[in-house]
Amino acid sequence: MKKKSKRPAKGVSKFQKARDMFREKKSWTLDEIVQRSGFDERNAKTCLSILKNPKRTKDPLVTHFDKEKRLYAVR
Repeated sequence: MKKKSKRPAKGVSKFQKARDMFREKKSWTLDEIVQRSGFDERNAKTCLSILKNPKRTKDPLVTHFDKEKRLYAVR
């Protein structure tokens, strides 16, 4: 008997939306990431932290956060 996946069958995940944003443009404000990805602010920060960690993803997305401007930029 096959185990059912907890992931949705169709659509783009919020993680993929966040990753795709940085393919489009090199830097985004936290507010823009929240609006485009669908995460709330706290979970958007967590998402980017996970995407940066090579132990959690095959293709790490290394970003830098500027606290003053609230801006994430790809290194």
